[in-house]
This record gives sequence, structure tokens and C-alpha cells, in this order.
Amino acid sequence: MTSSEMVEDDAAVEAERQRKADVMAASAKARATNAQA
Repeated sequence: MTSSEMVEDDAAVEAERQRKADVMAASAKARATNAQA
């Protein structure tokens, strides 16, 4: 595995982690909105 492949892999892992964080934030926001309704 070349270093450039490792960098791409790290970027993919980071993007997936960010996507999961966004999903969790969105669902937490939805729960808060539902609790207020």
C-alpha cells in the first residue's frame, strides 16, 4: 500500500466519521424538536 493510498483511506474514514456525526446531530435535533411540539 502506497502512502497516497493510505492518505485516501484516511480521508474516506474521516468523511464517514463526519457523516455519522452529522446524522447523529440531525437526529438529536429532530428529537429536541419533537419534544417541544
